[in-house]
Amino acid sequence: MTRALLFALVLSTPLAAAEYERVMLPIAPMSMNCAYDSRYDVTLMIYNAGDHAVARPCGDASCGEVAAKSAIAITSSPMPTPQPSFIYLPKADAANLQLVLRTESGSIDRNEDRRFFTELPIIRDSDFKTGKMEFVGVRIDPNWRQSLRLYGFDGHDVADIVMRVYAMNSGALIKEDTFHLWPLAWSNDLGLAPAPSFAMECDLSEDPTLIGQLVRIELEPANAATRYWSFLSITSNRTQHFYTQLPVN
Repeated sequence: MTRALLFALVLSTPLAAAEYERVMLPIAPMSMNCAYDSRYDVTLMIYNAGDHAVARPCGDASCGEVAAKSAIAITSSPMPTPQPSFIYLPKADAANLQLVLRTESGSIDRNEDRRFFTELPIIRDSDFKTGKMEFVGVRIDPNWRQSLRLYGFDGHDVADIVMRVYAMNSGALIKEDTFHLWPLAWSNDLGLAPAPSFAMECDLSEDPTLIGQLVRIELEPANAATRYWSFLSITSNRTQHFYTQLPVN
């Protein structure tokens, strides 16, 4: 299946935009080889608990449908970078569509002793916030990669988010930087935004002033009206096993 399948999960008859429920996948289904001899595979699983099939037209007759009381798994071809995606669920069926987004991390050679699975959060529109957002107790360890991902609710808008990093023990400001959230694409086959605006800090531990610190990370939009969301993934450079850290507010 291609990434185009992510753009919509809709009934076979056209619906107005107001009849969809939009959700965000912080990393769309993909396969990717990365640093430290690592590989990542992201799969979206969808279970239809309803009593009728839900078709998924996306400009390709091969898109198929999710049968009643049945599940499908959506994967994708290799991608150069991990990127987010919006998907659109028909409101009439959204309650019956259960979604799980799962990442397998490990080595490129698929060593069975280095296979790890982590579920990623699936984000509703109501999860996007304005104002400050904080991550508390983040350890900047050079043996781990601390990746910060930021998502803008409006996929057509450019937004600036200021990041301030404070030492947990003293409250001193250690680092300040501004991220520019950029649109990824303008519209999908339905004429709706296919993805949020997006920015990413790949590894906070690349900054020598942060190494060894236990920190609080504060995010604040330059425009108070900007709605956004963020999370951290913290990945072992040795095993590629990672966990996620969500904002506390």
